[in-house]
Amino acid sequence: MGLNPCPCKFRLDIQGNKATATAVVVNSGGVETRFTDTINFS
Repeated sequence: MGLNPCPCKFRLDIQGNKATATAVVVNSGGVETRFTDTINFS
């Protein structure tokens, strides 16, 4: 197994000084995993 480039996709929904970020990760079997969190801009 080697390292492969990450075809990452990000979505930011900025409101005020905070943004909700969602990252969708697809494994080699095609299964999606979603990670959502808040990024604070100050």
